[in-house]
Amino acid sequence: MDRLRPLELLDLPPELLQLILFHCSTPSFLQLSSTCQTLYTIASSCREVIKNHLKRTPGARTSLNDLKTEELFRVLKARTAEHLYGANFHSDLTNYIFKCGIIDNCTSALREGEDPNAALVEKGGSRVLLYHIQSKEAKLRSILEVPYDQPGRVEVIKTVFCRDGSLAVLQKYEPIEESCQAGRAHPFAKEALESYRQAEFHLVTYPDISGFARVPRVTVGVLQPVEGFHPTAIDVQNPSMAVIAWQHERYPLQGQVLMYTLVKDASVEEDGRTYAMYSSKPIIDADPASNILQCIPPIVRLELNDNASQVLYYHPSSTLYNRYGDLLALDTAAQQRHSWMKNACNVTLGHRLLRFSIGIPFFCTHETYQADSYRQMCRWQYLTLGIARHESEKWTIACLLRSEARCRSSRCQHVPNLDRGRRFNQWVVMARLWGYQNTESSLSGLVATSPRGKRIAVANWNVIYIWALNPQVIIEGQQGKEWEYYPENMKSEHGFVELKPIVLQPDAVCFNLKFSQSEDELIALTDKGLMRWDLGPAGKGFKVKKFLDMDAKISMGETSKGTGPAVGTSNLQDVGMIDT
Repeated sequence: MDRLRPLELLDLPPELLQLILFHCSTPSFLQLSSTCQTLYTIASSCREVIKNHLKRTPGARTSLNDLKTEELFRVLKARTAEHLYGANFHSDLTNYIFKCGIIDNCTSALREGEDPNAALVEKGGSRVLLYHIQSKEAKLRSILEVPYDQPGRVEVIKTVFCRDGSLAVLQKYEPIEESCQAGRAHPFAKEALESYRQAEFHLVTYPDISGFARVPRVTVGVLQPVEGFHPTAIDVQNPSMAVIAWQHERYPLQGQVLMYTLVKDASVEEDGRTYAMYSSKPIIDADPASNILQCIPPIVRLELNDNASQVLYYHPSSTLYNRYGDLLALDTAAQQRHSWMKNACNVTLGHRLLRFSIGIPFFCTHETYQADSYRQMCRWQYLTLGIARHESEKWTIACLLRSEARCRSSRCQHVPNLDRGRRFNQWVVMARLWGYQNTESSLSGLVATSPRGKRIAVANWNVIYIWALNPQVIIEGQQGKEWEYYPENMKSEHGFVELKPIVLQPDAVCFNLKFSQSEDELIALTDKGLMRWDLGPAGKGFKVKKFLDMDAKISMGETSKGTGPAVGTSNLQDVGMIDT
């Protein structure tokens, strides 16, 4: 007797297939419709099925009854693409690696929306390679060599994209032993090298990296080392000002945060380079013998905020910054305590009062209105990410929070300043980010928002969560004209929107991530290379590996030493492409 053949999906009659497509989730509906021509024909031609999924999909609640069925299907496809339905299946992944060597993830840096947007350092190397990653291309923009020619070893500690558009490189210089300098017996050469005999830290800044200057001016600043400490985090406002966190090599809970400024009238100009000295001033000094701060958790990341008037501090295993401080004249104990404040704010969620950590806002709106016959007022609204952990019940929740401020129009600058939103302490929950997981690794601050605020990405070790949203609708809430944009099945009983993420699994540990100038292009630094996802609807789920150009002939000149980088716009050399 012949064995019965298992029943397959296409063996079902069209009526049952329509019921399956009607009741399945919208992402599953899209996946099924793309598997074969039969299911695509049924999915795109059944009007009731399409209208049912349109009711469950975010979008303007305008009348669609006059549209033809094929037009309704195109509207559904457009709306689902806007909210990344199925992007975890169809997004294309390109993995960029060095042909020789490995990208140093802890040293390299990314930034959003600028050209170049990636500063990559080879592990154990001393040069910095600048790339622009966008639109399925990786263009080598510049190669930054060590700007001085001295005997010794240079180790790159960290690269930082500065607020003024320049690039800063924190380097540790280790001079060679005296016995290795037998050929340098000339007294003038020996005297010239005397200042580099002791190991020092140099902060090298390259201005105008976005302007592609032929011979850019380079500032080499000398930082006096902190005895027994090593740097763990740095941020740079411009060549004149930087903040560095130092950790004791034997006692991790002993740390210092120092602010460095250039010493006036102590610089020397030579061949387009400025040699300068930095003076330091303590912001935080954890000393067991002191009553101010006896210990501080390790600082793994810090950021300058609000035009360098504040510093944000990250501890291990934190998505948002843990503490903040004002850069004031820190000469007294009271002022130093004020420079070490917790990032915490009480926010009502339903019937609970939770303590949220508040991120820097990523979206804001501004309107001017006539308050009365004599005054015009301006109203600012800010949207940000907030995370709360219930200590007794051991659960964590991530939400989108809104705050607002009003002022007289005559006093308003009418210019958005998202950093200003950190000052507010009155926040309202507008949406919940379903699927958020508490960070368990030591990595911190792995959050990225797209240029127009329509995407929020959070990395948790080897998983990336991406939430799609309409920030204009969410920030206006129930009082807005477009509140019906989100269907009822996406709203909670408390009146806020519930957003679900797509999940990317790169099979690699993520150290940094940023969006490019596009809403649907995500870049991440991982332990398996630099990865770029195209989240748009045209993807086919391809995964390719490409080699980054490391020694291209720059169109405007060869790579140079001493005078800074030579810059060009050569394309990525496709040395190899490997399907994964």
